[in-house]
Amino acid sequence: LENTILDSTGHLKLCDFGFCKENTTYDDQLNTFCGTKEYIAPELITKKAFGYSMDWWCLGVFLFECLTSELPFPNSKDDLELYEKILYNTINFTKLMLSTTVKNLMYNLLKKNPQERLGCTLDDGEDIKKHKFFAEYDWEDVFNKKIKPEFVPTLDGPGDTRFFNKQLLAAPIVFSPTSEEVNYELQIE
Repeated sequence: LENTILDSTGHLKLCDFGFCKENTTYDDQLNTFCGTKEYIAPELITKKAFGYSMDWWCLGVFLFECLTSELPFPNSKDDLELYEKILYNTINFTKLMLSTTVKNLMYNLLKKNPQERLGCTLDDGEDIKKHKFFAEYDWEDVFNKKIKPEFVPTLDGPGDTRFFNKQLLAAPIVFSPTSEEVNYELQIE
């Protein structure tokens, strides 16, 4: 959830694309092990090439966390245990106090086999947009921010940070190296 923010109009925004691979297509297969460990898809853990399947898994984890206030594979003592849970544990959706429709959406986004995962067909995200959970949404209205959010933050101006985590605001700023700096370092070595 820390890579999502609400803008000043109450609309959700994704942020921190530090590991984002640009200009990929549906057919591209990647194999870089990166991302937030609690959100990593099974295919990454097993070192299989992946495409957008990773993104749809992450959406499933994101929805699960938003709607239940916990991660689908909680209470791991270390990364190895977490990865084993992601690979082998089954999520018990029946115990969740959520509608059948939203449980079905999360179940299909969190399928361990990417070929069976919602969104992993040639129709890509269109499969997800057609899911019953989103039946009432006009996607043009979503894209154009015509749907009124439930919560709109009241701000005193662009520098108002009252809704930000105070610890994160106090943390030192660490800049990522630019591609030119990385290339320069590689040339020196």
